[in-house]
Amino acid sequence: NVANLMQAMGQYEDAEALHRRALKAREETVGPSHASTLASLTNLANLLRLQGHYAEAEVLQLRALAGKEATLGPKHPDTLVSVNNLANLMDVMERHTEAEALHRRALEARGSTLGPTHRDTLASLNNLADVMQKLGNPQEAEELHRRALRDKEETLGENHPSTLSSLNNLANLLFASGNFEQAEQLHRKALAGKCKVLGNNHPETLASRGNLAQTLAAL
Repeated sequence: NVANLMQAMGQYEDAEALHRRALKAREETVGPSHASTLASLTNLANLLRLQGHYAEAEVLQLRALAGKEATLGPKHPDTLVSVNNLANLMDVMERHTEAEALHRRALEARGSTLGPTHRDTLASLNNLADVMQKLGNPQEAEELHRRALRDKEETLGENHPSTLSSLNNLANLLFASGNFEQAEQLHRKALAGKCKVLGNNHPETLASRGNLAQTLAAL
């Protein structure tokens, strides 16, 4: 819609006005618990997060989550999207313990309802791994990143962009933990895959080249 287009163009104030207008209209016409109203809540909350208006974004994300839990159930995929959205907001607000609990909820529910190798489940694995690293638990973070990488290699293939992203995440964690030799191996593998799939001058390829250079400098 127009609001999302404005948002994509970086015109946040105009997009916010349109999102608020859509939310008000939907609340008045179809009610606060209708799927379209909950979608408008989520759209506005996500935009407010981008703008740094975290307090209001949290209120809206909680409303959207409560509405979906009531109408769809706690393990519906759309409900779990809201769980994930709220977790990501907690992470941005540096409320990592709350983010961890929400990401664990999303991971467990997605694993049981969608399957362990579904893309949403793998995304939750990655999100939880990132939070565990921030909470000072690199061992669990490494286990989660390795699990995500293994499952992506088996389901998507070694050179899929999402698999290469997981390679990069694991390599960065190993680098931060001082395991430079393993980090080097993974960064080389990620760089080779990105050169093959994306080309030598793609931004992702250039980022991998920079990561490898940084790792070699630390050896």
